Parts: sequence; C-alpha cells; structure tokens
Amino acid sequence: MLTIKALCQGEFRSFADSESIKALIAQTDSLVWVDMVAPTAAERQLLHTQFQFHPLALEDIEHRHQRPKIEVYSNHYFIVVYAIHLGEVHENLDLHEIAIFLGKNYVVTVHSDPVPELQAALERWEHSTESIGSDVGAVLYAIMDGLVDEYFPLIDELADRVEMLEEKIFDHFDRQALNDIFTLKKDLLALRRVVAPQRDVFNVLMRRDPPILPVGSIIYFQDVYDHTVRVLDSIDTYRDLLS
Repeated sequence: MLTIKALCQGEFRSFADSESIKALIAQTDSLVWVDMVAPTAAERQLLHTQFQFHPLALEDIEHRHQRPKIEVYSNHYFIVVYAIHLGEVHENLDLHEIAIFLGKNYVVTVHSDPVPELQAALERWEHSTESIGSDVGAVLYAIMDGLVDEYFPLIDELADRVEMLEEKIFDHFDRQALNDIFTLKKDLLALRRVVAPQRDVFNVLMRRDPPILPVGSIIYFQDVYDHTVRVLDSIDTYRDLLS
C-alpha cells in the first residue's frame, strides 16, 4: 500500500498517482512523505526510478532483518529503525523493521506491517507544524520521537514482570520462575540489541556532515537521544536485577 502526502505552499495534500512523486520532490518548496506498507515489486521499483536511491540501500530493502543503522550517501540518508510491541498472547517482543530514506525535501518509509507510530507521526506532522517545524527534520523527529516514546510503556511492562518474578522467588518459591527469568533476560537482550545501535543513529543525526537536516533539528534529536539513553539504562538495570 502506497501513501503519498505533501506539504505544498503551506497546504497538506494527498496524492494517489505515484508518477507525481518525481515532480513533487523537484519542487524545492515542497515537503513529501511517501509511506510504503508491504510494497509490491512495482512500488519498490519507484525507489529506483523516482528517487534513484543508492543500490546498496535498495539491496537492504530486499533483505530484511537489518541491524538498526544509518548510512550517509551524497544526497540522502538511509536509516533502519524498529518499532517494538509486546505480543498480546505470549508477551513476546514483536519487532517491526522500518527503513527510512531521507532527502532535502522528502521522507520515504518502507515497512512490511502497519505501524501505528508512523500513522501517529503523520498526524502529528500535519497538526503540529507550528511547534515542531515544517521541514524534513520535523518529519523525521516526529517519527523517531514516536517510536522511542513507545519504548517506555514496554519497559514498564517488563518492570512489572520483574516484580512478579521477585514474588515468585522470595515470597513463595516457584521453580517455574527460573524459566521465566531466562525468558525475560532473553527479551531484554533482544531489546538492547535494537535500542543500543539506534542510539548511534541519533549520534550521526546530530552531526553536520552532510547538511541534509536543518541546524535547528539538532536540539530535537538530542532530546530523542536522551530518551534512548534512559531506555538503555532501564534495560541494563533490569538485566542486573534478574542476574
């Protein structure tokens, strides 16, 4: 599914014709967000024909399960981040990989499943341009901030599970708690493997080479970086408690 949203001359507009993408990004005063959910082969081809992204980045789109990272090319960034949810049935972690292409006046997001955080970021971009800005940095900030903010309820849920394990062990010893400890430690390790490299992504976004992002974006990404560090600290604390 393909969604095309553009801010043109202060007005938000939706487009259904994928052939209009190249003309939109050619307008330097416009800002375009293209979102692809489970893209077809034809839709993936647009990444080459309409945007002419680097072949190595396009190869990563074909081979999912990439490590969170940022790659800097001459005229765009390629970023891989994750939305993380807790499974409703078995309380396992559900990881949703999101590939982001970032240029001077466009953002392209590619993912295989619907991600509520992206829809919320789109709505935030449309309704909060006065507070967060109307440039490409504002769109990326809305995405990243939304993803990281959702990590905190997940950490709270894991903290509750740690407390329940403490009761199982110290109040009335239950051997099953040992298996639960190993399962929870495995979840925390998986979480850390995602969050730690995403911290490095924000380090790059706060640099000025090359200057794709506006200078004013730095303070916003510093805020998301700080939140990410808090999440990492919590993960390490609960891993130590389990040990």
